[in-house]
Amino acid sequence: MVEITIKEARVQAGLSQQDVAAKLGVSRQAYANMEQNPGSVKVDTARRICSILGTEYERIFFSSFAN
Repeated sequence: MVEITIKEARVQAGLSQQDVAAKLGVSRQAYANMEQNPGSVKVDTARRICSILGTEYERIFFSSFAN
């Protein structure tokens, strides 16, 4: 499985930070902080982000811990 960042997944999905933030119900700045520090994102929020971005949870949030 190829690892990607939240930002890479968002760009591939053709969404802006504001788009994803609105779907999550958070401010753009709060979402930007999640992109910068994915380790601090709660699991349920991480899964929602992946659903919005159309990618697998493990591809973004789990792969860095698997090694």
